[in-house]
Amino acid sequence: MLFENLRNVKKKWKVPALIVIIVLILGLLSYFANPGAFVGSDTNTAATGTSIESLESQAKEAAKAADDSDDGETVIAASEAYYDLAVYQQLYNEGADAKESYQLMKKYAEKALDIYGSVETTDAQWQTAYLLLMQADAAGNDVESLRAHFADSLNVTVPSSDYLQTYANLLYTAEDYQAIVDDMNAAVAVLEPLATNEEETEEETAAEEEETTDDTATSTEETPSDVLATANQLITTAQSLLDDSGTSGAEGEE
Repeated sequence: MLFENLRNVKKKWKVPALIVIIVLILGLLSYFANPGAFVGSDTNTAATGTSIESLESQAKEAAKAADDSDDGETVIAASEAYYDLAVYQQLYNEGADAKESYQLMKKYAEKALDIYGSVETTDAQWQTAYLLLMQADAAGNDVESLRAHFADSLNVTVPSSDYLQTYANLLYTAEDYQAIVDDMNAAVAVLEPLATNEEETEEETAAEEEETTDDTATSTEETPSDVLATANQLITTAQSLLDDSGTSGAEGEE
């Protein structure tokens, strides 16, 4: 029938009409070949619900273990589990549930810090716990607590480059560039004496190595000087953003 009607179409419209017919036929063939492709929302909702239920179950199990434990790593696992759950809930617009998960994440991060304060603790452990706590602060837009927790962390841990970068990213999200400058300067105050001592130690080691023919392996471990360079770079970047925003503001006033 379609092709019979096509004969009655004016010559100049025959090619476009034929193209439309071909597209319609291909569309129908695609539908019958894969009818499930047009059923998306219900399937995705079911899959999402299952995933969130799984994360909720994991978080509750981790919390149960953490409630009865004085082991920092066990408690950190609960905080991380609630972090994973909160991010997933945010992704699927479950804001109220995500807020509750972030609060539980914060609760277990704080418990881990209490435990770490009474046992021998590595820099990496301190930083993991503080970052979880600060990510919860950032999720609640509590920049004041975020910065206070970072300042506290500098009293117990020597920051790494990754730690400083992750913290700065939280402040970038809040668009608080001045806070980045100020807080990285606080980190610089901690790192500069360590970097100076490092240089003096390296000079002494180099002098000793001149007296021996033994080869020494080059260390790939990050040094205070490396972290200091990261902190200064973060200051430079944040300062440039401050300068740009100041220039934009001045132009707007004109």
